[in-house]
Amino acid sequence: MTDLGQLVTALGSLARLVPASAGLVGVGWATVDTDRSLRDLVTDGSLTFGPAVSEPALGARARVAWSGSTAILVLEPSTEGRLAAALARRGEGIACLYVAGSEPTGSTRITALGRPGRILPHDRPWGPYVLLVDPAPR
Repeated sequence: MTDLGQLVTALGSLARLVPASAGLVGVGWATVDTDRSLRDLVTDGSLTFGPAVSEPALGARARVAWSGSTAILVLEPSTEGRLAAALARRGEGIACLYVAGSEPTGSTRITALGRPGRILPHDRPWGPYVLLVDPAPR
């Protein structure tokens, strides 16, 4: 099983233990090849990924699937932005977490989850990143 497959299994367990309203909304997996990552991930048909959507905060395209109440986002760079920096520095793997909190203030954008959000301040330009998103889907 790939690291991404192990992530899906762990998130399934987490979804049963943590109420949907608490904290973690999604996990973003950085890749240089979305098709390969999806082939590795969708081996048993338990996940269905939607069409590519933009993730402007990271300069990426995302394919999103849900494991219980937690989203799994497979992210591939679309610009020379934050996600490209994360891949150059650390390679493929978990690049960001989406967390729900009080409604984000300041400059927000619609995230790949379809919710307004913003990237939280961080020390390293290559992440990992945390995106604070509106707690209620729109």
